[in-house]
Amino acid sequence: MPNFVDLMESCLKNMHAPEQLLNHSKEVAELIREEVNKRIKSLENVSTNENKSNIEFLAVDSSRAIRELMDGSSLGIFRAIGLTSNKKEFRELETEFFYHSGKSNQLRFYESAKMEYLEAKVILNYLREESSKERVVLVDGSMFGRISHIPIELQIYERELFMVDYINTYRELFEEAKKKNVLLVGVSKDSRASFLKQIILKEMLRKLVTEEENFDERLTEKSPSYLQSTLDKVRDEKVKTQVKIILNLYFRSIPDVYFLNKFSELQKYFTLPIELSYDMISSRSLIRILKSEISNEDYIRMHFSKMGRSLSEEKNLDLNLTLNNVKNYPTIVSFYLVPTKNDSPIRVDVPSYCFGLNHKLEDLVTSGFLNVDEEKLSNVISSLLEQYAGYKNYNVLLKRADEKVKLSNYVVDSVYLQIIEKKLGIILLPGRDYRRVRLL
Repeated sequence: MPNFVDLMESCLKNMHAPEQLLNHSKEVAELIREEVNKRIKSLENVSTNENKSNIEFLAVDSSRAIRELMDGSSLGIFRAIGLTSNKKEFRELETEFFYHSGKSNQLRFYESAKMEYLEAKVILNYLREESSKERVVLVDGSMFGRISHIPIELQIYERELFMVDYINTYRELFEEAKKKNVLLVGVSKDSRASFLKQIILKEMLRKLVTEEENFDERLTEKSPSYLQSTLDKVRDEKVKTQVKIILNLYFRSIPDVYFLNKFSELQKYFTLPIELSYDMISSRSLIRILKSEISNEDYIRMHFSKMGRSLSEEKNLDLNLTLNNVKNYPTIVSFYLVPTKNDSPIRVDVPSYCFGLNHKLEDLVTSGFLNVDEEKLSNVISSLLEQYAGYKNYNVLLKRADEKVKLSNYVVDSVYLQIIEKKLGIILLPGRDYRRVRLL
């Protein structure tokens, strides 16, 4: 059979749903259950916004289409849209030809970052307009992911310094939103994040291994010799077994969503907010610059090696400013929201200054659970609940923005490409493997 259906029966014989804790101690599982449920609260505790009519929402989303051409170049079409709750639109569009000789994952990174960059420009255009209403900006995706991008030289011809523009634009965005008192909220059905799991397990380990100095920092290094030395210090065999299991779970690729779905005893809830800071950033190079373990000049020399020799004094100053802008990014407060029974958790990211904190990445605040103003937290949650319409429509306005901004093959090939060919007086010949086109 062309659909391989005849092979399904034999394939399913050895298939089973993943159960990460199946072979682990029931006692440890109960300890984790207890710790998880300490950190979740019922939505019944959330007060609703009484003055809904005075809130204006802006939902922002973006898309891209890439065409690989016969001459080895690529044509990129990127667009972003912002839709307000009163049906006003803000739009950005960029088209470009570029050559790329690096790894494919860096090209994908550039495409994704370019969309996020256009989203930031859309939001800035919106923020610059005066409004008498309370304003909430909804971004499709993680805000923490955006402040975690590494300032590096891209292997894309004439786009090598794109991350300079990206970082400087997001720094401007945070400043403008803070000045205008506009709430920025990143919203995503994120099934890969594991910050909640890591912090809960880290706190459990801290209770079991109390004598270990600099425990958090050494745990981040993931050194096998350290882990063994930690276990060697534990005399109680029962505790040693528990530490082994918890360390194994800490380093395994198990997301927060698994922990919440497996252990939470409430059906509609939100998790206690966590402040995400430098120690949750995966890039060791970026952490070194934040901790001043390396100078700006050395960082530029290491990560902008090809462009470094030809950079003007003005560009060098711009790179130094960019690195300082990264240091001045706000920390992000993040939590999960489960609006209804059997729904998957929605991840919510908000800059920490929205909760009255003046923490920046360069302050080296340790990530952890945070006591925030309950009224401000309720305002964020009730704003999201107002836009919620079920599992598939976890945010109505973001859904509408996604539908409006999405690029179809027909629009790209029959509209955009024909306009580009006519205006530039060229014929665009697709590469041999046309199927590799990427749309989002």
